[in-house]
Amino acid sequence: MKQGNNFKDLKFRLALAHTVDKAKIINDVYQGEAEILDSAVPSFAFGYNSEVKKYPFDMGLSVKYLDELGFVDNDKDDVREKDGQKVELILVTTDDPALQAIAEILKEEWEKIGIKINLVIVDLLTLQKDILPSGNYDAVILGVNLGFPPDPYQYFHSSEIDNGLNISSYKNLEVDRLLEETRQTGNLELRGIDLKKFSAIPPIPALPVWSPPGCLSFCPP
Repeated sequence: MKQGNNFKDLKFRLALAHTVDKAKIINDVYQGEAEILDSAVPSFAFGYNSEVKKYPFDMGLSVKYLDELGFVDNDKDDVREKDGQKVELILVTTDDPALQAIAEILKEEWEKIGIKINLVIVDLLTLQKDILPSGNYDAVILGVNLGFPPDPYQYFHSSEIDNGLNISSYKNLEVDRLLEETRQTGNLELRGIDLKKFSAIPPIPALPVWSPPGCLSFCPP
């Protein structure tokens, strides 16, 4: 069952976010040679906002959220269900070895809280040409490069939903306005202010995980 409707509930997204052990990913996949990322704009980049909301690893909190939403494992098969439907997610990433390793970690963690993960590994071209346009996924793991100065426009502006890289179909008028201003102004100070405001607007439907390279886990809103 595709779980797009579940992602519309903030508690469901939070349950997933708080089950991502970023420290484990840094240590196991990158041998400690990476930085935990809590914002779409990394700490070393222009416009970074250190006051963004963080989602620390807390499996107990994730379980609490799912319980409150009514997802329970009635038949004791380690998969939660609601209204007779098992909670299954399609998690997609590319055949990049690091991304595959991260996907396996997320699959293990999310299944511990009772969410069945169907992991799909494809080459980058297939992801771009087939998977993303079809919408046949619940979450995607991929690396992004925002450039310098950082420009998140193509990933979060609503105009990029149909034919761009806003694969979460995220739409927020204030985010649109801020990202438009960052492209229109030549004043780096003003651009930095807009980027900090952008980073502080919850809930962005992508979970930053590590840097470098800046990587986001995208889920439908």
